[in-house]
Amino acid sequence: MPPSPVEPPARRTPRSTRRRLLSVAVVCSLSWIGIGIAFGNLDEDTVKAGFLYNFAQFSEWPKSFSSTDPFTLCVEDGSLSPSVVRGLAEEEINGNRLSSKIVPSPVRQGDILACDLLFVGDSAPNAETIVGWARLSPTLLVSDREGFARQGGHIELFRANRNLRFRVNLRTLQTSGVTISSKVLRLAEIVQ
Repeated sequence: MPPSPVEPPARRTPRSTRRRLLSVAVVCSLSWIGIGIAFGNLDEDTVKAGFLYNFAQFSEWPKSFSSTDPFTLCVEDGSLSPSVVRGLAEEEINGNRLSSKIVPSPVRQGDILACDLLFVGDSAPNAETIVGWARLSPTLLVSDREGFARQGGHIELFRANRNLRFRVNLRTLQTSGVTISSKVLRLAEIVQ
């Protein structure tokens, strides 16, 4: 019996590259295919957390993170399920440990200064106030509050039928110093 041919070992994609590819796939699929009850068995909070993770993964901050600095993702108390927020803490953002933190509601100025990304709900002060506070520190501001992007917030998650989409306010985002990948911006509804 002839010897079986030896196949070369499969090329392995580095873990960080696989994670990025998965993140791009998630952003694309969530943005174009849609979510909601029709999107498997994921609940809305889990999908929103996926969006937050991807926004963080595909953004750059003007400050540089050392390899020991955690990336701090903050969520206003009551705006997402605590178990979903805790689940985010098991992830990494561009090689840095992700630290998830629930901040008291309503959000205060001091809370924003400790966050790299902040998700706020309906009970937070108006978007103009939050954006003003965030100017003291480069914090990416995301909310599912209706009109958040038009009022000056950076990213607004919204429902279109049974799909979850997002709007980006480019003007206030540029002022913040945080830069979002053009791959993500192509999927967004842009607010001027």
